[in-house]
Amino acid sequence: MKMDCKKILNINKIKIFFFINKKLFPKDFNLKKFNYITQNFKVDKKIICMPDLNFKAKNFIPTGVNIPIINSINPILLSSNINDSIGSLKLKNNKNLDKRAIKKIFITLKKRIKIFRSTKNQISVPSFKSYLKYGVKNIYLKWGFLKKEIERIESNGSEKLDMNIEKILKNIKKKKIESLPSYVPRDGILNRGMRNIGVLDGTSHFIELFRVNKILKKKDCKYLNVELGDYFFLVHAGSGDVGRYFHHHFLDKKINNIDPKTTKGKLVKNSYLAAINYGFVNRLYIYKNIKETIFKVLKTQEIEIFSDLPHDYLEIEKKTKTIFHRKGVVRLKSKKEFKKNNSWFKTGTPYVLPSNPSGDAYLMIGRNGSKESLYSLNHGMGRTLSKKEAEKKIKSFKFNKETMHYQMFRYKKDKINTQSPEAFKDTNSILKIIKKNKLADNIAILKSVASLKA
Repeated sequence: MKMDCKKILNINKIKIFFFINKKLFPKDFNLKKFNYITQNFKVDKKIICMPDLNFKAKNFIPTGVNIPIINSINPILLSSNINDSIGSLKLKNNKNLDKRAIKKIFITLKKRIKIFRSTKNQISVPSFKSYLKYGVKNIYLKWGFLKKEIERIESNGSEKLDMNIEKILKNIKKKKIESLPSYVPRDGILNRGMRNIGVLDGTSHFIELFRVNKILKKKDCKYLNVELGDYFFLVHAGSGDVGRYFHHHFLDKKINNIDPKTTKGKLVKNSYLAAINYGFVNRLYIYKNIKETIFKVLKTQEIEIFSDLPHDYLEIEKKTKTIFHRKGVVRLKSKKEFKKNNSWFKTGTPYVLPSNPSGDAYLMIGRNGSKESLYSLNHGMGRTLSKKEAEKKIKSFKFNKETMHYQMFRYKKDKINTQSPEAFKDTNSILKIIKKNKLADNIAILKSVASLKA
């Protein structure tokens, strides 16, 4: 297959857009899954594949794919960690943020933020039910966040449910969930909800700190109040065990092509939206801990939510009745979609795109958006080696002269060589594809200074 940054294939009258070149193409790629999807689901005209396209054994759906479906929900096309996201907090240039302060911050965060799950209850049952129903809507002020910050989260951190939470939970509690991964405790949805707040949940998840190293487009950065020397915390986390309980419950039932207006469809829709709401709260809890830690160490409150764009998501478009099943794909809205009083009115949606542990990150904006790509952007760079392959082929996590300033903090729950930059796709090739296809505009480059990983 000859490819130079974009290839369009027609399968069963559905166009599949591959925004990818030959160098980045997965070695285990095949069209069987795409053929199955186009034959069995009501795909709305096209499927979008991002340059980080990657086939993982644990999911039917490849990473880096956005599939619009006409008025139906398909659990098989979704992720178990529904509402997984790389959110970001911006900290204004702070001269006190030296290596010693960074170390203190990350050691504190390691104590406050769990990598997988807590062994003790962190919240009450009523709080858990409230988070499922309302997301961050009723708690953000109490946790010290402003309305303008919450507006920078997709759906304002709260998807609206039209079903009673008790009915949703009763359905999940009825039977054992056979396909639930072995590492997830089978002590019930209520226990999972009370013990899964404030967790990163995943060996590929992280908290990473970046410093704005280079401004590429001054006007756009000025609109977003981004300056040289500013810092960004990136947080990779989702809905954890709660999302898995809901997702695998429906996978066991092997139901797809579900109309969300039917009785069964309403239950499926609201269950996923409840899990999504929980994911928003989980990240907000982590943001809260970062804010409190920054204040404790640096005595400053000049830190705020910059953006939070989920990449594993069920996005329901009310006007068109199209339901987007996104796996590893963020949506960048164009500036036309924002009102004049919105801070993104002149730039479109901003997103901090990471590369690999210790590697640079890139501040992207959706400015005019890309209708061809359904306003999609890859959430990261993707892997060339799976974790198992990296464990065998890469003996150590390698630093070079450009990354000697970087500090890594660990939970020591994973073999760190699997996170080596060598295991990830070529960043420059992906940036070239993004630019050539006008998927987003890169307006600044961020240098990694520290991270907390498994």
